[in-house]
Amino acid sequence: ALDIAAKSVDADVIATAHNLDDHIQTFMINLLSGDIDRIGWMYPTPLEYDSGLRKIKPFLELYENEIVFYAFHSGIEFQAEQCPYMHESIRSDFREFFNNLENIHPGIKYNCYNSVNKLSKIIQHSRYDSSLSLKKTCLKCGNICTNEVCSVCKTIFLLESKLH
Repeated sequence: ALDIAAKSVDADVIATAHNLDDHIQTFMINLLSGDIDRIGWMYPTPLEYDSGLRKIKPFLELYENEIVFYAFHSGIEFQAEQCPYMHESIRSDFREFFNNLENIHPGIKYNCYNSVNKLSKIIQHSRYDSSLSLKKTCLKCGNICTNEVCSVCKTIFLLESKLH
C-alpha cells in the first residue's frame, strides 16, 4: 500500500519509522517461524526496486523509547494510543522479553541488533535465492512485491471472500 501511495505522489523514497526494537522483534518472529529467507532480507541496506523507488529506515538504530522521549520533549505529536489487539500478538511477548532483558542488561538490545545484522548479511550472501528477489511484480495489480501476489491484493481477496 505504501508503494501505491508513493507512486501516486511521484515519490522516489519511502521512509518508514521502523526502529531497533521493531527490527529485533521481527527477527525473532522470523526465526521462530522458520522464515530464514526473510532474515536474509533484514540487513539494513536501503531497498531499491526496478521502478527506482527506495525504502529507507532512518530510525533503525534508535530504541523505540528514545524516539518517544524525543518526540514528547520536542512537542512532536505522535500516536500514543496502543492498538487494542496489541497484546494478542507474539510481537508483544518479544517486546516485553527484550525490555525486561534491557532493564537487567543495558545494551543487550543493541547487541542483539548487531547480531541480527551479521546473521542477515551471512544468510543474504550464502543462501539468497534469486527467485525470492524483491523485484517481483504482483500478478493481480502489477505493483512491486516480494511474492506472486502483493499483500494488498491478498488482503482485498480475503476481505472479499469473507463478504461472499
